[in-house]
Amino acid sequence: MAKIAPEKVLPGKTAAWFLAACVVSVACIVVAVAVQLVTHEALHAPLLIIPAFIALVCLPSVFRNRVELYPDHLDVVYGFSRISIPYGQVVGVRRVQGRMRVVASPANSFDRVLIEAPMAGDAMISVQDPDTLIDELKGRCTLMGKNGSFQMHAVPPREHWNGTDSSTDPRQ
Repeated sequence: MAKIAPEKVLPGKTAAWFLAACVVSVACIVVAVAVQLVTHEALHAPLLIIPAFIALVCLPSVFRNRVELYPDHLDVVYGFSRISIPYGQVVGVRRVQGRMRVVASPANSFDRVLIEAPMAGDAMISVQDPDTLIDELKGRCTLMGKNGSFQMHAVPPREHWNGTDSSTDPRQ
C-alpha cells in the first residue's frame, strides 16, 4: 500500500531553553563516561538516569517535530509518536502561551496551539508559524455555523466544562 504524501507540512518550533536542556543532558552523559574511561572507576549509573531519560525523550522530538496536513486529517509527529486527528472531530482551536499543562503537550516551546478534539484526543503543539496552522484548520475543519460559514470559537479549558451549562461544552 502506497503511503499518501501530506498536502502541507508545518515544522515544529523548538525554543532555546529546550535545546539547552537536550545539550546539557547529553553533555552530562558524555562527561560521566569520559571520567569513567580516564579514572577506570565504576560508572555511577544511577546518576545518569535523569540525563539519559531527558536525552532519550528530547532528542527525537528535536528532529521529528512537525504537523502534517492531509485531505481528511492532520498528523502531529513528535519524537517517537504520531497522533492522527480527523478534521471532523475538531471542536476548537486556540493559541496557548505560558506554562499551562507543560508535561502533557508535545511541544518544544511555550508558544503552543491547542487543538480540542474530545473524541480523537486533544493536541497541544508548537509550530514555527501558529497563525498558518490556525488558518489551515479554519479552511479544513467542519466547524460550520448556521449560515454555513466557518465559526472558530474559543473553547474554555476542559476543567471548566460542566453538565449544567451546555453553552460552554462544545460537544453539545
